[in-house]
Amino acid sequence: MSILTSIVLSNAFHFLALFPLYSLTRRLIPLTPSLAAITCILHAFSPAGPFLLSGTTESLFNFLSFSGMALFHQGQRFVPALIWSLAGTVRSNAILWLGFFAWDALNTLIQLKERGTFRSAGRIIYLGVCALISLVGFAWWQYTAWQQYCTNETPEAWCSNTLPLIYSHVQSKYWYYLTHENITYNRDVGFLRYWNPSQLPNFVLASPHLILSLVILSNHLHTRHSYLSLLSNPLTPHVLALAGMSFLLFTSMHVQIATRVLTAFPALYWYLAGKIYEDITGVWVERTRFWEEGVRAMVVFGCVGTVLYSAFLPPA
Repeated sequence: MSILTSIVLSNAFHFLALFPLYSLTRRLIPLTPSLAAITCILHAFSPAGPFLLSGTTESLFNFLSFSGMALFHQGQRFVPALIWSLAGTVRSNAILWLGFFAWDALNTLIQLKERGTFRSAGRIIYLGVCALISLVGFAWWQYTAWQQYCTNETPEAWCSNTLPLIYSHVQSKYWYYLTHENITYNRDVGFLRYWNPSQLPNFVLASPHLILSLVILSNHLHTRHSYLSLLSNPLTPHVLALAGMSFLLFTSMHVQIATRVLTAFPALYWYLAGKIYEDITGVWVERTRFWEEGVRAMVVFGCVGTVLYSAFLPPA
C-alpha cells in the first residue's frame, strides 16, 4: 500500500509542478506564450520519467522548487524562502536556490544610488534573513541526524568531523566501487573521484545534459539585450544554477544522475523550447525534423530508462 501511495503522490506532484513552471515561464518570457506550453510538455515527457513517476522525491522537489521560483519572480521573497526550506527537507540540492537571494542582493548593491544607502541596507538584511530561512530545511535534517547519532555514549566517527554532515558520511560509507574481488571499497563521491575508465559509459550517458548545459551558459553569456544587463537579466540566476549543478555533477558526483537532478532547472527546458519554437515557426524543414527527432529521442530514452531503472542499472 505504501508503494502504491508513493507512486500516486509522485505522479500527482509531477502534474502539479507544471502549473508553477508554466506561470514562471510566462512571466520571464512573456513575448512568446507558446514557449510556456512547450516547456511544460518537455518537462512532462522528461527522459527522467522513471524517477519522476516511480515514488522518488524528485517530483515533490520539482514542484516546491518551481513554486518558489514562480513566486520569487512575482516579487515575493519570504514565501519562496519558506517553500525552498521545505524543498530542503526533500533534497539537499535546494541549497542552490540561495543563489536567487544572492542575485537580488547584488542587483540591490548595483542600484545603491537609486535606492539609497539605508533602504538598500535594509533590503540586503532582509534577503539575508530569507536566505537563512531557506536553509532551515537542510539544517533540520543535519540536526536530527546529529541528535540521533552524536549525542549518545558511543557517537559515530563522523560526529568529530570539522563539518559533521550526515550526507557526507552516508556518501562516504555507501557510495563506493569495488576494486578487487569485492574486498576493497573506494569512495567515489568527491572531486574527480568518479573519474576512472570504468565509469566512462556513465559519462557518455550524462553527456547530452552536460553539453546542453554548457551550450546554454555560453549562449546566455554571449547574448546581449538592449534593456537588460547580464546581472539584471532574470534568467541569469537560473542559468548560473544550472551551470553550477552541472559542474558538480561532472566533477564530484555520480554523473549519471544528471538525467534526473537537472529536471529541477527550468533553464534547460527554456533553451530546448526556444529552439523547438523557432523551428516550428520557421521555414527550415531540416531543422524542424532535427528537433522533432530530438523530442522523440527524449521519449524513447525515458522508456528505455524505465527498463534500466527497474533492473537497478544507470541512470539510476
